[in-house]
Amino acid sequence: MFAVCKSFIALAIVVAGAFAQTTSSYTDSATGITFQKFTDKTTGYSFGAALPQSPGSDFIGQIAVPFNGTGWAGVSLGGNMANSILIVAWTNGKTVMSSLRETTGYVSPDVYSGNATLTAIPSGTFVNSTAMSYTFLCQGCLTGDSQSFNATSSTAVLGWAAGGQNPKEITDSATPLAYHGKGFGNFGLLAIEAQSANYLKFAQMATGSAANLSASGSSSSPCQGSGSKSSSPFTRKTPSKSTSKVPSAVAIPNPPASSPALPAGLSAETTSAKMEDDSSKIDALVGLLKRLLNSLSGRNKKDAAAKARRHARDVMGTRLDRIGVTL
Repeated sequence: MFAVCKSFIALAIVVAGAFAQTTSSYTDSATGITFQKFTDKTTGYSFGAALPQSPGSDFIGQIAVPFNGTGWAGVSLGGNMANSILIVAWTNGKTVMSSLRETTGYVSPDVYSGNATLTAIPSGTFVNSTAMSYTFLCQGCLTGDSQSFNATSSTAVLGWAAGGQNPKEITDSATPLAYHGKGFGNFGLLAIEAQSANYLKFAQMATGSAANLSASGSSSSPCQGSGSKSSSPFTRKTPSKSTSKVPSAVAIPNPPASSPALPAGLSAETTSAKMEDDSSKIDALVGLLKRLLNSLSGRNKKDAAAKARRHARDVMGTRLDRIGVTL
């Protein structure tokens, strides 16, 4: 039972952490686009998403991070580092480079081999003395499987990561990435809330892409993710189309794939993703964690609590007390 408790605690910590960090509505002053936006309070990293009212395979995203001249930032559309579509951005002087990546393990990701394309939105893509921002249209990125999030779900779990060191070759969109030393974790995207009646207008801001857009949020012509180098990366003052295709990946945590059986007397209903709101989900999960710990005694209880705290730090990139959990 002790092993089951420890495993379930680890899983519940990941879920509780993701729902404790959810997106909220934000209108970007540079583009006028309204995103559902997540911000990590420790690093300042943020990611925003906008979706059409009838979601298809495309979405608009924005990765932004405080910047001192070096580093990179990225997002996992599937929540994990492995077996997810990863989008990363870094700088080459005053130019923002971008790349689509994938990996099956915890190594620097390869260029994505599927059919997807990134096209920058110039007014929201820039580098200055304090920040880097990459705003983009991602066509073909919502694949309908575990590689990406479900655009029709109430809350989808995504992953984020940021590194303090530059990629190996900053001019090459397929360059290996350095470790995500600044931070990483998961967050909940309120996908339904990200749907916008103005999506098509926003998507047309992606230079040269309007002819391939439809109101359904799917590209009307296929976009090949060939993994070639970005032929014209973006600066804020040079709005030319980016043909950025799939570079290397983001080091993002991989929560346990499935939940083990619960101990006798505990209901799986308390961890259902169909709870009415985020606060009830967090309260239920934290309550379950405490009940699990209280079912143990002595050293077992102490070891389980220590394991939960380590798991939160190593997998979620945060401490339990920072997400309001005290064990």
